[in-house]
Amino acid sequence: MFLSKWFTPKKDEGTFVEHKLKTMQERRKTTLLFLSAVAVIGWIYFFFGTTYFTVQRIQIEGLELLNRGEVEELVEEELQRQRQWPVRSGHLLTINTTKLKNALHERLFIDSVTVDKEYPNILRLSIEERQSWLILLLDNEFYEIDRYGVITNEYLNEEADEVLDRIYDNPVAQNTSVPVLQILDDAHMPVVGQEFVTAFRTTVWLDTFKVLDDLGFGYRNAILDYATSTKLVLNMYEPYDVYFDLLEPLEPQINGFYVFMKLKGEEAVIREYVDARVPNKVFYR
Repeated sequence: MFLSKWFTPKKDEGTFVEHKLKTMQERRKTTLLFLSAVAVIGWIYFFFGTTYFTVQRIQIEGLELLNRGEVEELVEEELQRQRQWPVRSGHLLTINTTKLKNALHERLFIDSVTVDKEYPNILRLSIEERQSWLILLLDNEFYEIDRYGVITNEYLNEEADEVLDRIYDNPVAQNTSVPVLQILDDAHMPVVGQEFVTAFRTTVWLDTFKVLDDLGFGYRNAILDYATSTKLVLNMYEPYDVYFDLLEPLEPQINGFYVFMKLKGEEAVIREYVDARVPNKVFYR
């Protein structure tokens, strides 16, 4: 009887034990929350505060004429524009590849570009360059002109003969050959190493030839009356020419030509030209 009274917990002793257990649970909870917060902060710092995921190398594939340093500089500029403070510039996790591709398309003379991220810190570009030069024919002489409007080479002897053969022989796949542009007014003769026309002018020419190539429009060579003319004459494999306007979108003009050729009757005999420069109208002779 005496012993049972001695070992029976009192009411206040039970309350103390419960309080102690509750306190210990709260301390454990606090400790776990603290450790979790430290871990989260540590991971955030690791991902965004260190250079582990910052681009350390830019791999570029497909370059032929473009300057690698120029491309890398444009990439760095775009990454700097995309920076989201306080994250470092060029952080692989925050790079918007779509914006980067659009920026490169606007600034570089290219057909396409793909952008891939290789973690932890490599940015990979695959570029398909555009046709960036063409052949000029002036006064029976052939020259290369680049996209900046500068004459880079003169074709002599066998090289010139090869171009002539390509113009006058049977049809060839246009996407396998460099476009030939004849300019009839030879008052301004080209000089190798000097600017013949502005970069804007050659860009218009190259854009035009690209559309023709993309749409599979076959022709022997193109003709302009003079360098700044907007009337593009295509010397066709058929016994007539086709006229397009360089100032207007080319695809609707080509589609108009196709529709005309499909719908014209047998009585419509073309002997000289088809003029598709006027929207929704086609003239011929």
